[in-house]
Amino acid sequence: MEKIELEPLQPRQMFQAYLNRFRTARPFTEEGLLTVARMSRGIFRRFLRYITLTLDEWRPRPELHELIDPAAVREAVTFERLAEDMELELAGLFPKHSDLRMQAVRLLVLLEESGPHKQSQLVEQLGLEEYAMSRLLAKPELHRHVIRKRDGTDKVVTIARTE
Repeated sequence: MEKIELEPLQPRQMFQAYLNRFRTARPFTEEGLLTVARMSRGIFRRFLRYITLTLDEWRPRPELHELIDPAAVREAVTFERLAEDMELELAGLFPKHSDLRMQAVRLLVLLEESGPHKQSQLVEQLGLEEYAMSRLLAKPELHRHVIRKRDGTDKVVTIARTE
């Protein structure tokens, strides 16, 4: 049997698939739908699941014509849900260290939501020591989940895929 490895979809590709199917981003705002796509980390089945979760949690008030924005998506698709979905993905990187997997999830979610960060900023935001952050980043970088680029005396960390 031949194994075929599929490349993850880009957030814009998932967004466009939604638009192709429904002709509009509604009931999401465009940024809300892109947030769902980013959280899905390129896996279309996850994209559909997160859309369903969000719609199940969303309580529209017709008189306000509310749309689902990124805050509503983050409320519906919890960190615990993301961690559970990424568990298998990260188990190969940290097979014996569930604590490192959880830190890696926090790191990836932070980078997905707010873009590139200096490594020193990540140390502060995640509450880790410099050496621990460096070790944490080593495996995701090796497996092309993140990219580190030197910026003066610091390194800038970003998600490996681009939109």
